[in-house]
Amino acid sequence: MIKTFPKKIIEANKKKKGGSPEHITFESNKEGWKNVSNADTKEPKWAPEQGTAHEKIELGIHRFPILKDCHFKKASFKDRMLRRIIRQDTVFPLQDVFIDATNEECQQILKEIDLCVGKALPKPLHTWDEMDSNDALKRLFFYGPGAIFLTETKDEEVRKRLGPFVVDMSQDVNLEVRIGFRKYGVRAHFDAKQNLRCIYDAFYKKEVLPGDKMWAHAKHLLKQNFGMRITFVNHLVQTHLCMANVIVNAMVTSLPPDHPVRRLLTVFTFRTSYINSAAAESLTPEFSMSHRSSALTYKSMRQLMENGVKSCRIFQPFPEGPHATQGFQKLAKHGLFPYLEDGLAYHSTIKRFVTTWLSHADETDAANKKTESNMDYLRNFYGEIYEQTERYAHTIGSYENDPLKFRAQVVELLTQCIFVVTAHHEIVGSLADFASDITFCAPRARIGATRSDLQSFLICAAVAALTSIRTPRLMSKFENLFGKDGFPEWERTCWEGFLDELKGLHEKISKKNETRPWAFRYMDPEVMESSVSI
Repeated sequence: MIKTFPKKIIEANKKKKGGSPEHITFESNKEGWKNVSNADTKEPKWAPEQGTAHEKIELGIHRFPILKDCHFKKASFKDRMLRRIIRQDTVFPLQDVFIDATNEECQQILKEIDLCVGKALPKPLHTWDEMDSNDALKRLFFYGPGAIFLTETKDEEVRKRLGPFVVDMSQDVNLEVRIGFRKYGVRAHFDAKQNLRCIYDAFYKKEVLPGDKMWAHAKHLLKQNFGMRITFVNHLVQTHLCMANVIVNAMVTSLPPDHPVRRLLTVFTFRTSYINSAAAESLTPEFSMSHRSSALTYKSMRQLMENGVKSCRIFQPFPEGPHATQGFQKLAKHGLFPYLEDGLAYHSTIKRFVTTWLSHADETDAANKKTESNMDYLRNFYGEIYEQTERYAHTIGSYENDPLKFRAQVVELLTQCIFVVTAHHEIVGSLADFASDITFCAPRARIGATRSDLQSFLICAAVAALTSIRTPRLMSKFENLFGKDGFPEWERTCWEGFLDELKGLHEKISKKNETRPWAFRYMDPEVMESSVSI
């Protein structure tokens, strides 16, 4: 499988299987509704169709129906069968093989099977010379995707002894692992200057300090725990399912094709149902690639994902998140925490765009006498999302009856949705940055090890290759959608204004990266896809 898989990825890109901006049109986004107007009706009249779920992901009491994709047909029978065969334990037994290999040997293997950068693996956003040093872990958590795990402790004794900043994944010690692996569960402490001061090993209940005999292993465990959690919880469960799948389902079932909010969300939901349908077959079941790449028993993998839903705060507005503390704000102000600095700038750019879009939509609705009907549709859309988020640690709250207050709620909701499916997805889906070197990070660890095993490395490289499928970029014009097919010209001018702001933000971030200790491109609009499409 590892030998043939890269060629399929390369071929998919040649044939543009991921779609292009030209594929996104009004005609391609009518799923869930049918036009029931007659010849005498000037304006189309839409009626909802009974939708059926192509797939369903169940995580305990949490159910995620995956509807038919608006733009893509269901995967071919051949592809679906291949995904099922891969997870058949009788055909491909779950055999954990522990082989140590040098990075040079790994690079040769990747080259021989075309699973290398420039072939099946995408070019990473950032270059890492190494990921073993204390400075490398400082970079990972303050100038890399690990930033999403950082919190600021209020415990004065801990602040004084170990520093104010904490990455706490110690709860993962409760997850069962397969024979041959060691348990997860770490807590890392960083001081005010972002230096790594201590790693607490939750299994051994021991603080490991720089210079200790187990320091190298503790750092390796921290990286592996990070790789496991960001991939399975933050990326797969919370971004793909809790946010993107919920949004696209609410859009399809609650908003008719000509609704201005559905028109806006069309580019931000492109290919989402299709890719989530693939995840239902190849990433969440027992013996799937996710299960095999981690150290977890399937029972614990399910437990982890269920808890990922319960603890989900993905709908919480970014400026109000866990980094809205004095310590992080001070770092961002001095250019030492680009995740927050660039994230706030990007979030505010989206919010201005959404506000402008909805203002134009209000004027058009008023002129066409659709204000009341479109507001009803929008309340249904918001209400469906609210019902879903009641299961999460953060809910969007029930809608306000006052039109102005409700409009403010919609602005916040759409802004956060767009932020997550573009920037946040870029961060949590950053596998390509870490999949090309066996000394970087992967989702499992062995007792005393300081690098991944070959099997884990190759599986992770194969999963990372999936992110090389080229899909529409955020900074595309989408000329076949906005302002086309009789829709108002303001759609196009509003989108172009958004692109101008994004271009300006890209230039500012690029300039800042020239003077930062390490470049941080995850919040750069130039590198983002327009949706959760890979």
